[in-house]
Amino acid sequence: MSVDIGPRIGVDGEAEFRKSLANINQQIKTLGSEMKAVTSAFEGNEHSQEALAAQADVLNRQIDAQEQKLSALQSMLEQSAQRYGENDTRTLRWAQAVQDATADLNRMRNQLSRTEREMDGLTDSTDDAEDAMDDLSGASDGLIGGLADLKAGFDLVWEGLGAIMDIGSQAVQAFFDLADATEEYRTAQGKLNTAFEAAGYGPETASKAYTEFYKILGDTDTATEASQLLAKLADNEKDIATWTQIAAGVAGTFGDSLPIEGLIEAANETAKVGQVTGALADALNWGSLAGETFGVTLRENTKANEEWNKAVTEASSAEDYFNLALQACSTESERNQLIMDALSQSYDQASDAFYRNNEELVKTRENQALAQESTGKLGGAVQDLKNDINTDFTPALSGVVDAFADVVEGADGAKEKLSAAISELISEYSEKLPEYAALGADIIESVGQGMIENSDQLVSAGEDAMENFRKIMLELLLSMGKSMGKNLISGMLQGWKENIAWVETQFVQSGGGLVGALKRSFGIHSPSTVFRDQVGRYMAQGIGVGFTEEMAQVTRQVNQSMAQLSEPPVSGSVPASARPTGSAAAETGGAGSADAIAAAIRSALQGAGVYLNGRRVGVLVTQSQNSAAVARGQSQVYV
Repeated sequence: MSVDIGPRIGVDGEAEFRKSLANINQQIKTLGSEMKAVTSAFEGNEHSQEALAAQADVLNRQIDAQEQKLSALQSMLEQSAQRYGENDTRTLRWAQAVQDATADLNRMRNQLSRTEREMDGLTDSTDDAEDAMDDLSGASDGLIGGLADLKAGFDLVWEGLGAIMDIGSQAVQAFFDLADATEEYRTAQGKLNTAFEAAGYGPETASKAYTEFYKILGDTDTATEASQLLAKLADNEKDIATWTQIAAGVAGTFGDSLPIEGLIEAANETAKVGQVTGALADALNWGSLAGETFGVTLRENTKANEEWNKAVTEASSAEDYFNLALQACSTESERNQLIMDALSQSYDQASDAFYRNNEELVKTRENQALAQESTGKLGGAVQDLKNDINTDFTPALSGVVDAFADVVEGADGAKEKLSAAISELISEYSEKLPEYAALGADIIESVGQGMIENSDQLVSAGEDAMENFRKIMLELLLSMGKSMGKNLISGMLQGWKENIAWVETQFVQSGGGLVGALKRSFGIHSPSTVFRDQVGRYMAQGIGVGFTEEMAQVTRQVNQSMAQLSEPPVSGSVPASARPTGSAAAETGGAGSADAIAAAIRSALQGAGVYLNGRRVGVLVTQSQNSAAVARGQSQVYV
């Protein structure tokens, strides 16, 4: 259950404590929902061993959570007593919270004890029943053998009928289960409508407030509790809209650390007493801008204003300034307006951000709220029908049960009483059954008629659904294909990287084997005899022969070129002062001039040095060619 943790006290770690307490409360609330689920799961068989064991398990976990909560409250009670004293209002509120938590814990423990005792009694009864069944089993063996053949004959018939009956039974069961499935929601809405009606609002306003809070919180119990508290706080429907905006901003900013229902409850109490209490202090201190004073300023320096100015001077937090602002309000309505204005200013932007960033989630929750409302109305109609059936048939059925008990006990006239009770039950069924059969037929006919009238929409919706399904599957297959292709290429690259060393090794080994085979085939070693005798020797000789033969041609070409150089130049191309005159010109003309020029060139070449990699190769060439010419009985090439 939700616990009022009282006024905000300034002790170390209170924010962490409130957050921890909120978590424990949520855990207890969740376990309560789990207990409801366990109870409903064993409806009609609530006292079975399995049902009791499941309840005991949940109770044990509830007790553990409640003990943690009680321990936390006791710790805060001790801190408050040390800080403010045992008789301070704040300490007394903590004491009340501890007492309420203790009472809840005792209730849980008592319930667990009753459940365990019932489990023990059931175990004893089960043992006795097993003993009795053993005795009965021996006596019934012969009878079972005789009925076995008869049963086999009916099995085939019942299998066919059973399938049909199962379908109808499941449909009827699902229909009647709506009453139980929506009971919690309808109960919550009943409380909510009562609270808003008491505050002067209609059910439409209650439904709107619940839907807005559900869109923010997404929890039926919390949204209902917050709406109920708001009914007491809001002065008009505009205030309700303002508070839902504030709730969105607070929830988007702090989440479960600052429960909305606790904030509204604290705001309600603050508006009444004129002093900041509970979660409102956290909302103001955490959400207000730095330096916010809520319009509080120093007053004229007079004796009457001395206490006020002192309080303003000593104020150090948003909570302090807001308490002073509350003092300036003369009515509860003014204080309520001040609270709304302050929180709206602090959380207006956060509210817009919450709706903007959670658009899809908010829309989903809105649809869920609408679905709850629709199924809740249908569940209420089903519950009315069940009540009518119980009213019509339960008295007659109870008469049959009572008469049967009298027969078992051997009461006088019990047989006649049982016969009369059965006759009454049959008569009641005969009278009322046609009405319910007609009602069932009307329902089936209405459903069928509605489907026929809207067949075009149903077909269109089916086609749209199939088209959407096709698109989704296509996108899924494309996505899978892209992913598979990417993974395939990635795997190939990764495999290449991981095996490149192996490929290199195989290539080297294969290449080495090929080289080895070539070396063995050609007798290659260091030095190679095959290349020496079959290649190198004849290559060198061929180079020498070719060089010798070509040098004679080179010599003729050089002599011809030199002869061309000795020809008279074109008129005007050589200055007169540079031309030979007299006998010198006659001596140097013709072949004599060419020989002289060639001799000069040979003399220049003989003295020139040709270097390659720092080695003088010019002399080596001329010496080698002169030696070769002399060996053949020729004149030296270079003189």
